[in-house]
Amino acid sequence: MNKNQLISQKTCAEWIEQGRTLVVAADGPILKTLPKGNWIGGSIPYFMTEEGGALNREQVFVTDLTTEIQDFSIQAYGAQELEQMLDDRPENGFSYLLMPAFQEVQANYALQISQNPKLFDVPTLGWVTGIVWGEAAQPLVVNGQDGAVYTDQLVALHAQLAAEQYAELSIVNIYEQNDGPNIQFLEDGYQVEDCLIDGEKQNFLSYLQEHQIDMEYPLVGDFGGAQLNTSIYQAEEAATTVSFAAPVFQSQTYRFAKTIENRQAAFKAKLPPKTETTLVAYNCIANFMQLGGEENYTKGYHYPFTFGEIAYLVLNQTMVILDVKTE
Repeated sequence: MNKNQLISQKTCAEWIEQGRTLVVAADGPILKTLPKGNWIGGSIPYFMTEEGGALNREQVFVTDLTTEIQDFSIQAYGAQELEQMLDDRPENGFSYLLMPAFQEVQANYALQISQNPKLFDVPTLGWVTGIVWGEAAQPLVVNGQDGAVYTDQLVALHAQLAAEQYAELSIVNIYEQNDGPNIQFLEDGYQVEDCLIDGEKQNFLSYLQEHQIDMEYPLVGDFGGAQLNTSIYQAEEAATTVSFAAPVFQSQTYRFAKTIENRQAAFKAKLPPKTETTLVAYNCIANFMQLGGEENYTKGYHYPFTFGEIAYLVLNQTMVILDVKTE
């Protein structure tokens, strides 16, 4: 059976009542109606299916982990409890996290937990929950076991695998650094005013405007050999600040991404074939908007489009894939 499907609200409720272990993505009001059971959920109304990508506020996207894992636990964590989340992860397995966008829990995870070397001991994945783009609703997460709905906490499903199995995370990122100037920031955070451009202090927003930077393209940093993206979320001209969808770090040197003539073709070329070991995938809402999300260009992968992707760190404009393999 396909482990990742877009189904009706009624079918999802039936699966929960059957005792299945699920990760659920749906528009926020739908999540609140689902019965208690072995599931976690996050507000996302954008999905890629066989028919292509679309906004869908009526159906529910589920990842069914029931037959793929040996055991599990579900727990919610506040912004000051994330160290405990690291300790609660299984020795052999993975932890699937859902966290609401624009909240302290997301900032603390991205800024503090990402610096903790323990993070990389256990495959840790998940996504940032969102809303219909442009609406004023609050992103939320749900602990399905007790029915609690949170706008300010992270929920985790800690999944234990069989002894002979292991989890493996990979990413698909079409962007790489261009040959432009080095960009460094004066502090860690989600919002900046000034930066260093090849060592010279400048207002970052003024730099973007002066050089007519296409803000659809992310900043790219080299993190230990991995090219990772940080998207510009908002430029506030009145405040002369720029906000990001993931944090920038003072210790990192960034450049903008190279221009790509056909981003959808570049994505297709980088995407590995889906195999029987593929259990989970999710992609960025920015890729939905910029790569022609209404088309099915992802070779059989079905997934939610999210407001931030977790592959240990919080990423942007990236697709994440989890495979469960046997040694």
